[in-house]
Amino acid sequence: MNILSLHENRDHRQLADGLTGLISQNARALRATRLGKTFQIGNATFRLYSRGRNTIYRIRCGLDWYLKMPRRLESDAIRREIVGAHACREQLGECPEYKHPAVIRACTTEQFILTSSVPGKMLQRSLYRFAILPAFCRPRKLLAHLRALGRALARLHGAAASDIAPLTRTAEMGLKSAIREATRSDRTRTSVETTLLERNTRDSVPHTETDGFVHGNFKLENVLVSDNGVTIIDFENCGCGSRYEDLALLVSQLFCIGAARHIPQLPVRVACHTFLRGYAEERDFNAGLLGAFVAQRVAEYYVRGFCGNAPRPTVAAIPVSRRSAQRLVEAVLCDPSRIVFSQFPTS
Repeated sequence: MNILSLHENRDHRQLADGLTGLISQNARALRATRLGKTFQIGNATFRLYSRGRNTIYRIRCGLDWYLKMPRRLESDAIRREIVGAHACREQLGECPEYKHPAVIRACTTEQFILTSSVPGKMLQRSLYRFAILPAFCRPRKLLAHLRALGRALARLHGAAASDIAPLTRTAEMGLKSAIREATRSDRTRTSVETTLLERNTRDSVPHTETDGFVHGNFKLENVLVSDNGVTIIDFENCGCGSRYEDLALLVSQLFCIGAARHIPQLPVRVACHTFLRGYAEERDFNAGLLGAFVAQRVAEYYVRGFCGNAPRPTVAAIPVSRRSAQRLVEAVLCDPSRIVFSQFPTS
């Protein structure tokens, strides 16, 4: 059992020990969701939260907990979660703006990670209110959180990465996969669009350093914000790669949200600027390189959302307009090195 908490008091340690014992004894049934959607084991109440690549439970046992169990035992997700927890503890342990879970335990034999709940909301909910109803979302507080998030990510990118496996999914891989799937589902309607995208994005990402720690899935849904600070979750995709992978994923989401039908672009750009400014306070970045990575991410969103037989497109659960998204893709692909980065801090 790996104890990954930054600090544990005696009561939390006893709760975690008892709960990890219950989980280990019932791991197979829990992973296969054979016990139902809501059930009791000992003094712990389990509620099935989601079932997909991972089985996730919310648990009430003294504290509120989350339990993640990969469906495939051969998955390396828990090993990567352990690496991510160590990186947070080492790089963000003294960061007052970062909120750590009170308890984190991981088991590599039964393949699960148990973490106490961190109070807060997903970042995209706060951004949505900031863009639509700024008077009701405490905008100064949100912008302070975004700046803190940028600083936290920059510090994480300084974690040791010598023993971490490479990223399993990059921006380039994501776009190529999206083009293949869209073309396969509807060759006649998407052939022109996908050919254009493929031609404009092939070899558009220059070589960058790929020996640093990277979260691997740094999107709005994996950031929690609260009055006490920010928290980054879901490290199962972390690995060794280019830091521009993380930066581009969140920035491209913000660009695409700016293409939503009812969301003003200015607040979203302010949010993006603030996040990047916070990052630049800890670590320099090159706007041209970031633009190239963002171009691939934006193109991937467009292909998945509007090519082939895709359902109504959303970014971070927010519906996006085809016309606005098309204008955004055209602008990004025409000059990925500039886009709108002239207003952002650069190296």
